[in-house]
Amino acid sequence: QVQAIVHLGGCRGPNQEQYFPKSFVRQFGCLQVQHVNTMRSGPMTTRNLKLWTTTQGGVDKRAIRH
Repeated sequence: QVQAIVHLGGCRGPNQEQYFPKSFVRQFGCLQVQHVNTMRSGPMTTRNLKLWTTTQGGVDKRAIRH
């Protein structure tokens, strides 16, 4: 699901929406995505993203590298 949500570029399919990496938070339903930073090493680009959801049980946070 994260791959679908954070897919950079075209917007295709019911679970996909464009996400342009900037320093703000985008909300997709109950999931919020924040771009932390982007690192480049040769041909490899790594985007560090912070994901969290707000549910009845509280806030659940995750950090991922994409």
